[in-house]
Amino acid sequence: GAGKSTTWDALSWCLYGQTVRGLKNPDIKSWQGSKSSHVALTIAVDEKVSVIERKTFPNRLLIDEKEVGQEDVDKLIGMSFELFHQTVLYGQGEDLFLDLTSKGKLDLFSNVLDLERWERLSKDTGDLVQTLRRDEAEIAGERMGVTAQLKQLDESIASATKFGNEWEDLRVSTIEETSAQLKSDKDEFSKADHALANAKLSLDSAGTELKHTENELTKAEDELREANQAVYRDDAERNSIGVDIKRLKGELRELREGTTCPTCKQSIKKGTEGKHTRELEERIEKLQTDYDMPTPKSLTRAVTQAQARLDKLKAERKTYRDKLEDAEAGVAVHLPRVSELRARIEFNTKKLAEWQEQKNPHRLQERDLKKKLVEAEKRADALKEELTKLLARIERTQFWVKGFKDVRLYVIEELMAELELTTNTMLAEVGLADWQIRYSVERETKSGSVTRGISVTILSPENSEPVRWEVWSGGEGQRLRVVGSMALSQVLLNHAGLSINLEILDEPTRHMSREGIRDMCEFLSGRAKQLSRRIFYVDHQSVVSSHFASKLTVVKTKEGSRFVEILEDAAAGPV
Repeated sequence: GAGKSTTWDALSWCLYGQTVRGLKNPDIKSWQGSKSSHVALTIAVDEKVSVIERKTFPNRLLIDEKEVGQEDVDKLIGMSFELFHQTVLYGQGEDLFLDLTSKGKLDLFSNVLDLERWERLSKDTGDLVQTLRRDEAEIAGERMGVTAQLKQLDESIASATKFGNEWEDLRVSTIEETSAQLKSDKDEFSKADHALANAKLSLDSAGTELKHTENELTKAEDELREANQAVYRDDAERNSIGVDIKRLKGELRELREGTTCPTCKQSIKKGTEGKHTRELEERIEKLQTDYDMPTPKSLTRAVTQAQARLDKLKAERKTYRDKLEDAEAGVAVHLPRVSELRARIEFNTKKLAEWQEQKNPHRLQERDLKKKLVEAEKRADALKEELTKLLARIERTQFWVKGFKDVRLYVIEELMAELELTTNTMLAEVGLADWQIRYSVERETKSGSVTRGISVTILSPENSEPVRWEVWSGGEGQRLRVVGSMALSQVLLNHAGLSINLEILDEPTRHMSREGIRDMCEFLSGRAKQLSRRIFYVDHQSVVSSHFASKLTVVKTKEGSRFVEILEDAAAGPV
């Protein structure tokens, strides 16, 4: 039961999740009554082939069998639903570009080409002007504060000049007393510091020797441990041999007294018991020889030497520890006194330097106040200059509040001029020679308000003046609608940086006469060849034209609908 338009609904739904007429899940239903719907689309973008699939129950969207979101498909396709339906797929009975309201036409351009960025820039510039105005107010306020500061500084300078004479006498007496005390402390410090240095030298020497002895002691302990382990291993091996000798002697005894082999538990054949007895005696003799061998002297000697070295190092460690304790005691005696004298010397040295270098604080205060006065005067001049520059910047910035809007108007006017030229070039190709389409854009009124929209007027051979597009209907109106959309597609895609090789027109010739249909077919054929596109022209009725490369006819059967391809003149073009 599916009609021909279902194919394009499926294409639109697969790409954007909604049909040509805007239906979305759960309104999407299978014509065959199945609960789920499934569309798979093979698409080539920049020579990379991908398969997009959309399913219901459950809802799923996939690219090359990987589940994705709608934003991934939009990124792959490179165009929005709105742009797609104004440049690629012109749905049956749906509004084309000229059918949109004046505002809708402008919004389409603005959304696709982001023309509103100029409005945003204008708004941002206006916000910047407000920020600069606030900065202006802050600078003016600071200037008032600086003026008050200048008056206060003049008063403070007058007060500071009265205090300073008595301070000089105090400075001289303090320097003399501090110098005498400093000389006495330095003499005592020299003696105490020399004694501390000797104690520290002894401490460092004893510590180094003790550390070295400790390291050697650790090594000696390791050597003694290794030597003892070697003796232990030799004893363990000898004990193991003794166990084997005992076991073999038991087997020899069983062999002599019984008739069964103690090893394999089988009966001993007559005449073989002597052989078994000799073999056991030989093994016992060999093991007894190994067992009787004494412990190697090298092992016992290593233990003795390691123990002697360890004892010697322990004695040395005690000696160095005693030296270290004596040195630490010496440091403990001299260090507090040296620290005390050093602190006194540092304090008096700093005190002496301060009094020697210190200037009369009242005179210094006077100079500081005068310096602040000069700085305040410079700040006042700088604020005046900054305010002048800021006012100039505000004036320049204020210009661009309107300037960016003018740029937007200029861009739109350039686009409209290009769209108008492209549209009028196509009119003659669809049988509308001497016709013209004119586009006019928003203009700012004297009051500063802006009428947003694009209006379309038509100048035909029958009219001396342009008339609004909405006046036209019937076949001529349909031709204007199609041409307007074709021109729009060319301009939008060019400025958006997109290149496509497909266009779909679902019933584009409504209300057209046979002559109009013939002109439209010829126009579409030339467009297909010029732009290297495959153009699908869809209609309820079979249209006879030499410009079709082939025809796809929808045939309905009991099993459903299917396409039947009828080849035409392949040289005519890809329409």
